[in-house]
Amino acid sequence: TNYRIFENEGKTDEELADELVGLAECGATLCDVMGDYYDRQPEEITMDETAIKKQMELIEKLHKKGVEVLMSSHVLKFIPAERVLEIAKEHERRGADICKIVTGADTMEEQIENLRIVNLLKENLNIPFLFLSSGECQILLRIGGELGCSMYLCVHEYDEFATEQQPLLKN
Repeated sequence: TNYRIFENEGKTDEELADELVGLAECGATLCDVMGDYYDRQPEEITMDETAIKKQMELIEKLHKKGVEVLMSSHVLKFIPAERVLEIAKEHERRGADICKIVTGADTMEEQIENLRIVNLLKENLNIPFLFLSSGECQILLRIGGELGCSMYLCVHEYDEFATEQQPLLKN
């Protein structure tokens, strides 16, 4: 990953993308391209054709380095199933090998809908996906892989660098 946070605050998306290519040259096997690289958006997905073209060129460059590309959109709020599928199909169209979308769920109804969305993605997406939910209801972090998500995000231990919502790898 090479997000716009922590030590990367203030860097341009071009700089972040160049660093991803550098990581690929150093042996990375999977790089995370944010869905709004080159055109920052609240849901981390751009529909600007110039930005999309640049993303596709970056993905092609990473593929030529032998790297798989995960495209991510951190929406961080509950959104309807149709919007999740639209974002996922955009990731697929741009050439991503894996789609990652993080929404939200603060009620049991939203969590149940997010569980249904996993099945919707299984039925309609032609690439593997990771669909997660932030907020009060985070069951997808624990059982997403059992339902059809392609991976789990885990931490080795809980230290100052860990994401506390992610389960321990040993679990």
